[in-house]
Amino acid sequence: MRKISGRFGGGAMWGSIPALETIASFAFWVGIVAGSFALVAGAALTVTSDRIAALTKIQADGRMSEADARVAEAERKVAEANQRAEEAKAEAARVNERLQKAQEARRLTTNQIEELDRLFRSDVFQKPQARKLRVSSVEDAEARMFAMQFQNLMAACGVNIYPTDGGLPSTCVQLNPETSPLILTVKSGDVNDDMQHLAHFEHLMLNLGFVMKLEYDPKLQPDEGVLHVMRKAAA
Repeated sequence: MRKISGRFGGGAMWGSIPALETIASFAFWVGIVAGSFALVAGAALTVTSDRIAALTKIQADGRMSEADARVAEAERKVAEANQRAEEAKAEAARVNERLQKAQEARRLTTNQIEELDRLFRSDVFQKPQARKLRVSSVEDAEARMFAMQFQNLMAACGVNIYPTDGGLPSTCVQLNPETSPLILTVKSGDVNDDMQHLAHFEHLMLNLGFVMKLEYDPKLQPDEGVLHVMRKAAA
């Protein structure tokens, strides 16, 4: 009898409706719990994936920003280097221009000759008699040739250029290398009737663009002036 009971005792549970309902209810809740865990795990996985993607994007954006900053800094340095190169090139061109001008011999231009010729032939220099204006230069080939241009023009216009150094401009001394390239020496700063031609000459020379300063020598006659041609100013 115990064997029979042992054989059919376990089977009685599966044959019992309440027992089956209990098992079904348990299985349902187990499924609910399992499904909840699955949903939670899925949600967690989704949030984690989104967060990883966001962090990855932030890091990528940061690296791109750093790269852009490095590129911008490199471009700025290149632009500064190019600017310095252009400035150096411009300065070299200016220095070369100054050197060329320093090496060029001075010459009266056509316009300067025409304007000076008009003044030298005018009544200011010719009446009542040819006014006096001599030319001198330092012992320098370029200065002497430039002085000769002035003296020859004056002589051609009938200006009293005498006395001269054997027909050449007389010689003057230049002690200071920064002295103005042209100096007009007159008796004094008091402009009287005898000095009108010298005042006109000074005014015209300045208007023609010559760099010329005025000096005074009381040993000169009131109507006497001397144009000194000095060495060219340093470049």
